[in-house]
Amino acid sequence: MRIMLILLSLWAWNAANAEMTLLKPTATAPDGRARVALVVGIAGYPELSSTNAFETLTHPLNDATDIATELQRYGFYVILLKDATKKEFEDAVNCFAKECEEDWKIRENSVALFYYSGHGLVVLDKGKKTNFVMPKRGFKDAADVKEHGFSTNWLLNKMNAAQIKLMFLDACRSEKSLLEKKGFSDEDAGFVRMDLDGFEEKGTKSAHGIVIGYASQEGKPAIGHKKQRNSFYTAGLLEMLQNQAHQPIDRLLKLTSDRVFNLSMNKQMPWDDRRLIGDFCFGNCRGETVFIPPQQSIKPEKVIQPEPVKPVEIPVKTYTLQVRADVSGAEIIVYNQILGKTPLDVELKEGSHEIIVKNNGRQAKQTINLQANRDFKVEFGKAVSPASSISPTRPPVLPTLSLADPKITTAPPEYQQAFDLLKRGHYDKAILGFESFIKQSPTGDYADNAQYWLGEAYYLKRDFVGAVTEFKKLVNYYPDSPKKSYALLKIGFCLDEFGDNSGARQTLEQVRKDFPNTNPARLAEERLKKLRQ
Repeated sequence: MRIMLILLSLWAWNAANAEMTLLKPTATAPDGRARVALVVGIAGYPELSSTNAFETLTHPLNDATDIATELQRYGFYVILLKDATKKEFEDAVNCFAKECEEDWKIRENSVALFYYSGHGLVVLDKGKKTNFVMPKRGFKDAADVKEHGFSTNWLLNKMNAAQIKLMFLDACRSEKSLLEKKGFSDEDAGFVRMDLDGFEEKGTKSAHGIVIGYASQEGKPAIGHKKQRNSFYTAGLLEMLQNQAHQPIDRLLKLTSDRVFNLSMNKQMPWDDRRLIGDFCFGNCRGETVFIPPQQSIKPEKVIQPEPVKPVEIPVKTYTLQVRADVSGAEIIVYNQILGKTPLDVELKEGSHEIIVKNNGRQAKQTINLQANRDFKVEFGKAVSPASSISPTRPPVLPTLSLADPKITTAPPEYQQAFDLLKRGHYDKAILGFESFIKQSPTGDYADNAQYWLGEAYYLKRDFVGAVTEFKKLVNYYPDSPKKSYALLKIGFCLDEFGDNSGARQTLEQVRKDFPNTNPARLAEERLKKLRQ
């Protein structure tokens, strides 16, 4: 029996030359099995022209880099490939399949993972709809895609020596209208389910041990926000790898799907296909008994080993983060470790970090992404901004409404508990509390208030996509709620944070017009003045 994992995320950003790097794991695999991964990000597609139907993308290089970093934490030897041509892509796959140094190639009993971030398309191949991933080059038509792209079926077969095989397709594709202009079918924009029942493994038709995750449902494109670091699917997957790695893969994919649906404001629904006996977890399976099917005796192929690729040690970038608060002596906590007390400058590795400060039983959280070549400053109670002479983007504006609820004294205990968690800065727990309350009493007297504070919890943790989703639910599901004006106000604030000035102005003007002489109208006018500057 064999298991395969392939991760494909189809998003990318410009890069001049291909870069292949061998990365060692930063921790031991929890299950003791060899784990290898090929992580690919393709961004530098040529500009749109008569000979190229696919535009340059925004997220894939970030997606590939971040996925590689997470996989290292779970015992994977990672081949990281960026902006590869067809030959470079094919060489990397062959290295991954059997020609790399021992630690970086697929072996029996191993876990194999392929992740791709770039363009993808469905074309007819031998009479069947087939998914193709695309290296760095221009693609004029379907014939180009078939000749110079790589079918996901071919990639899957390259991994058949592994015991566990997992495939995730985060396919960022061109808009359907653009594809139609270039002569592609309307249906070509979305990946189709692979025929796992017909997958041939060492001469035996068997699909056991394969897991494939798709960024969106069949025929639907994957999307993302250009101002965010990652595509919606990869952002959701990264969040689950960071927080839910103990979950079996089927549960982790379900949580990823729910998160992506939320991040995309209900526009993108991932799905998956599994032929897995037993469980696989990236981390330690919590309380799970993992069943590994018995191994068949397979005679390994005799291969001529090429000159091995030498591992490249990549220096880890660190940044100085200045942590400040409105009080001195507040504890600074990162990854459950107390680093000191405010004010303090701390050294952190490149990437995303959640910073917590605690003082006298109260705490606040902020998340900051250290990726630019400059120092950063995080102030609690104020905006987060780089401490540098380099001009950053406009700093986000934190909530202007106080956490007060006049109905709290008569509210049910579950509501009061969730609201108390919100006031104390436990936003994730508050979100779970309000969601549970709404589910139990969707038409009750406090449902609209709970829906508003659910949006506020996302807003306070700076998840503006999640905040817009929840605030819109209040506007649509509870149109007569006294909180409607506040929800619309916060939607306007979130759109402003996205850089959608037109949408923000339109929403804030609506608040001013529909709710004159109210506090939300006054706050909307204040934000409109800033937008006009």
